[in-house]
Amino acid sequence: MKHEILLKILFELLAKRQVSASYLATKHKVAVRTIYRYIETLDYAGVPIYTKRGKNGGFCLIEDYKLPNNFFTKEELDLIFSTLKTINEEAKNTLIDGIINKLLSAKPTISKDIKQGKLIIDTSSW
Repeated sequence: MKHEILLKILFELLAKRQVSASYLATKHKVAVRTIYRYIETLDYAGVPIYTKRGKNGGFCLIEDYKLPNNFFTKEELDLIFSTLKTINEEAKNTLIDGIINKLLSAKPTISKDIKQGKLIIDTSSW
């Protein structure tokens, strides 16, 4: 359950860039103190979160933060693509096409030679 909420908080921050502790606590039905612990856990994991104080304050991500390319495994990405393609066959939505294209651009590429089990090492002098 904790890991689920941590991921949801991370995706919420990626989408909105700033959210308050009380909003997150209400949304996930936990105490505000628990949200502070979750934010601390994300911070320890290397997510660049900072806090704004005041009336319009909350937790924020730095502007140029994106998830690392290796965030999803190849199997997870394949499942996401197949699910989106199946939904798009039924719904015929251009928004889903855009999502698929964005994900494809972020998908890690693996060399064709490495996929086939061949490893090429260049030992020529520099």
